[in-house]
Amino acid sequence: MKKIFFGLFIFAVFLHILFYVSALKTHTLDILFDGGIPGQDFFQIPNAARSFLLGGNLQGFLSDGLRNPYIDCCAANVNVYHPFFTLLIGVPLQYFKPWTSYYIWEGVHVLTTIILIYFIYSRFKENKYLYLGLSLFLLNAFHYYEIRNSQFHFLFNFFSFFLIYESVKKGDSVKGGIFFFLSLLAKPIGLLWIIPLLIYKHFKTIFAGLLLFLAVSVPFYYSDIGKYYFSNFYYVSTTSIPSDNLLNFLWFFPQYHILIENIVKYFMYGTFIFFFYLQLFKKASLFIVFFLWTSFQLLFYNLVFHYHFTILGLLFCLGILLGEFKIKKDELIPMIFLTIPSPFFLYNLGFTSRIGLLFNEATWSLWSDFWLIFLITAVCMRILKEKTINA
Repeated sequence: MKKIFFGLFIFAVFLHILFYVSALKTHTLDILFDGGIPGQDFFQIPNAARSFLLGGNLQGFLSDGLRNPYIDCCAANVNVYHPFFTLLIGVPLQYFKPWTSYYIWEGVHVLTTIILIYFIYSRFKENKYLYLGLSLFLLNAFHYYEIRNSQFHFLFNFFSFFLIYESVKKGDSVKGGIFFFLSLLAKPIGLLWIIPLLIYKHFKTIFAGLLLFLAVSVPFYYSDIGKYYFSNFYYVSTTSIPSDNLLNFLWFFPQYHILIENIVKYFMYGTFIFFFYLQLFKKASLFIVFFLWTSFQLLFYNLVFHYHFTILGLLFCLGILLGEFKIKKDELIPMIFLTIPSPFFLYNLGFTSRIGLLFNEATWSLWSDFWLIFLITAVCMRILKEKTINA
């Protein structure tokens, strides 16, 4: 079996390299995925940094109202990232031409992947499922979206992985708090993890992480430079936005807009309460709780995009190596379907009715949501059964 897993790992390495070759050069694999504009997400940060250096704001607008002073292309987004994070990444990139910086950032992405593989191998090299875990990480098809857009989400995954590993293997620590802070800096969705960290009494992790995050946030808020970030976060947190979440059902039945919003909302409340129950009364492991709250974000957060699902590849890998996920069909099957590309290629090949691109995007994102719910259910049923037997 180990030889089979090693063979799968070699295939995964070559396919992961092909993700980069296709996304950046040949576009061989584009037919398996929905569309996107390379650079659209990436250039928001160097644009914002250039604007700030020229006296404009950190959203990419100069004082005369002109946009995108670094490069005006690719329908580049208005910057929404944390102001400190924006300057930390965007200012060094000013020394390079726009498309050079784009490829440099792709190189940073490759480097973090190599670091993760080395770290996982060095810690779990005697584990019989090592190559299966690494394969599930590398084969995760959602990497393609992030690579093609040269996104920044991989940093959230990177620091989140080390936060989870540190918290599970080493316990409460300031080091874990630093990883928590860095994950929040990349994407504030990690705030959900305060819940499991509090319940499992990881107070040093929470205190160090939040203290550092506040230290780099408060000055920007009170100087008005970074209020866009907090306003955007508040808007996203309080508004119903169909994205790659369960609210995509609205595209199917727009005439039942209010009903669907209420159903999703009450399902979210029920899921929230159930996850609390598993933590407080069934004492689910810290790793499983991290997985559950990550899944909660993917199902219900108002701005979920394809590449957000890349975090699952790392969680599958670590969970298998820690023995938290079981190599059984009711858990392995949904993991496989959350790793391979969704059937979006049917739309690209013309096999589905052409009733609108958004409808089809909604279909395939709900496909991923379905398999994630399937996996959550299987894991939770196992935990409930184990805790009942051991009671």
